[in-house]
Amino acid sequence: MMINPFSWLGKKGKRIDRKVESFLKNLSINRIDTLKELPDLDIDKPFNAYVTLAILLREKGEFHKAIKLLENLLSEELSVDDEKLVILNLAITYKLAGFVDRAEQIIREGIERFPAEGYFYYELAKLKQMYDDWEEAVKNFEIANGLNGIFQEELFYTKLFYINKLLDSGKIDRAFKIMKTLKNILLVPFFYYTLARIYFEIGDSDRAYRNVVTGMRLSEKQSDMFLKLLEKYQRLDVEELERLIDKVGLIYPVALRYVELLSERGDDEKALEVINKVAEKYPLKAEVKEHQLRLMWKLGKRKQVVDVIVSSLERLKKERKKYVCENCGYKTDTFDWCCPKCKSWETLRLDID
Repeated sequence: MMINPFSWLGKKGKRIDRKVESFLKNLSINRIDTLKELPDLDIDKPFNAYVTLAILLREKGEFHKAIKLLENLLSEELSVDDEKLVILNLAITYKLAGFVDRAEQIIREGIERFPAEGYFYYELAKLKQMYDDWEEAVKNFEIANGLNGIFQEELFYTKLFYINKLLDSGKIDRAFKIMKTLKNILLVPFFYYTLARIYFEIGDSDRAYRNVVTGMRLSEKQSDMFLKLLEKYQRLDVEELERLIDKVGLIYPVALRYVELLSERGDDEKALEVINKVAEKYPLKAEVKEHQLRLMWKLGKRKQVVDVIVSSLERLKKERKKYVCENCGYKTDTFDWCCPKCKSWETLRLDID
């Protein structure tokens, strides 16, 4: 039976029952923590109430009900903006329910009906990412950004990812061409990683190295991928790592690799000197402690081994109650499976860095 979105209004536009409104209110109280955006409820326009209900059902995981509601709404006479909203929500719901083909079909119908609306091309681009069709994803993001002008960052990252896919398959010329189309460069590590990789592929090691250094300086947390890039394209020995440390400092992955090479070369005293400095900066990193204790034991510093273990346990005991939510950054001294602030599940992690 088709839903009439105006059935809960009288002839003069007055509400004749409050079932939908009450249901929305109760459902919102229970599920509002899961919603990123909730459309405004206009009681003079019940269409909004039904779209909101569909979104709430979708967030609750009741995809079949949400789909039926949106499909029935789409069969009604709607304004242009309302029709766009229903089509987009229907596409998103299809996708989340696993009906990817139906999602693409409704998106293409939206593009045919509203070719100047960038959001349909955006959703199509996201689907192409799911298919691992990065060329089509880039193409549709470009159209979406050209129409709406708000998808520039998404387009930028998608191009970078596509370039790396091309490099993986040996299509260096194509990757280089796309790299040159990037405009309004974002100062992010992924950009310098991709640029360094291209320069390595075309044999310009100096430029590649400069971009590796820039990327490491920009973000120490992503420096491990730059180190792996260096190891892939050139030989890393003690001297080369000393050169790198001189430029980027004693950052974690570089310092650890440096210690390993010093130890392999038999220079345990220097390796211990370096790892002690690293341990001061990263006192609770397991790999650092492992190297530090092994070197101390090897050099006969048994008392220091005991002192380091005791000190680490005391530090861990003090720090172990400090938790941070990976989703919203909320900090608490008490562990819980659900973040007290954003209500995300299993996102509290021990903050020891």
